Parts: sequence; C-alpha cells; structure tokens
Amino acid sequence: MASTHRKIRHKDLKRPDEFFSFVDRSREFLKYHLPTALAAIAGVAIVIGLVIGIRAYREHRANVAASEFYEAFSVLDTKDYTYAAQLFQKLIADSPDTQIGHLAQFYLATCYLEQNQLDQARAAFATFLTGPSDPLFASLATMNLGVIYERLGRFAEAQSAYAQAATTPGPEQLRAQLGVARMLARQGHPKAAIDAYRAFLDNNPYAAERQQAMEALAQLGAPANPSTPSPAGVPASIEPLAQP
Repeated sequence: MASTHRKIRHKDLKRPDEFFSFVDRSREFLKYHLPTALAAIAGVAIVIGLVIGIRAYREHRANVAASEFYEAFSVLDTKDYTYAAQLFQKLIADSPDTQIGHLAQFYLATCYLEQNQLDQARAAFATFLTGPSDPLFASLATMNLGVIYERLGRFAEAQSAYAQAATTPGPEQLRAQLGVARMLARQGHPKAAIDAYRAFLDNNPYAAERQQAMEALAQLGAPANPSTPSPAGVPASIEPLAQP
C-alpha cells in the first residue's frame, strides 16, 4: 500500500516553533509589564492589609467601648450621677458613630435628669431621639421628655411628648396616657381631662394605675362613671399626684 508523507519544504524548516514563539512573547510581555503587575499585586496586598487592620481595630475599639459602658453603667447604678455622666460623655466622644455610643447618650440624659439638670437632660434626650433607636428606649426617652417639660411648666410640650409615648406599647404607655390627661387639666381643659381619664378607665379595666385615674377624676369633681352624680365641694383643678 502506498503511503503518503507530507513533503517538508525548506521554508518550513526556518519557521519558528510555536512553543518557543510563545515563550519569547511571554518574555517580552513580562519585560514591559512586570513592574506594573508587581505594583498592582502590591496595591492589592496593601488594601487587604488595611481591611484586616481596620477590622482588628474596630473589634478592639468595640471591646474597649463595651468595657467603658459597663464601668459607666455600674457607677450610675451606685447613684454617683456626676461621675457616671463624665464616663458616658467620654464614651460618646470616643465612639460617636457606634450603637453603644448612641445608647450612652440616653444614660447621659438620665444622669442629668436624676440631678434635676433639666435643660441638659432635655437636650441629651432630644439628641438621642435623632438617631436610630430601639423602640423601647425611644419610648422611654420620649416619656422622660414629657417629665422634663412638665417640671419646666411647659405643659403643652409635655402633653405632646406624653401623647407620643402613649402610642408605643411598653412599660411607660399607661403612665404616658395619664400624663396626657394630667396636662389637659393643668392647661385649663377640665372637660377634656375628664374624658381622657374616663377613656383610660374604660380601656384599662385591670391596670394598676386605675386608682390614680379615679382619684384624679375625684379632684376634678367628676365621677368615674358619667351616669354617677358628681361629688359636691370638690375643686375643679388638679395637681400631679406624684412626680413621675
């Protein structure tokens, strides 16, 4: 059987081998582009190092902030409000954009309120409410603003704060509702106050605060039940039963 063979021409012998051509091209590419490639690799390594370093720093800062918060809260628990306020102020300054620094603002306001520094407490609670907060803490801060405004004699603002706190379910909701009724009375709106106290009694038949509402109605000269005759000789004004 005849076999076929490819005839090798002279010019084929002179053609560069494809493998060696690839090596030559690679060598030329690296010659001109290796510095750029190394610089890019170094840049990526620097970025990775920075990310790792920042993460480690943040973790360290979070641990320090948690320790500082625990110390400040422990001092607050001993009722050393002046020193506790100093510690919370430092924590806020050191960690202004963190969740724990934001929470420290609430407890700083509490320190001021406990010392009856009403203007400072009002400003601190207002600052706390400008940031994202847990609904419970937001409700407590709003309730405390109502307390502050009431102590300052700014009853309309107190009513507004109490009304806002009364819309949020939580441990202060019922007390806030009573605060609204009390502020209506203190602003000279006895009928509206009576209606608010009666609504409280209707909506909260088992609340521990019912006795306060009934006593307030008696001071306003109105029975808890509108069908019951009003008691005689009872003044139509009301004072707070107790400071919140």
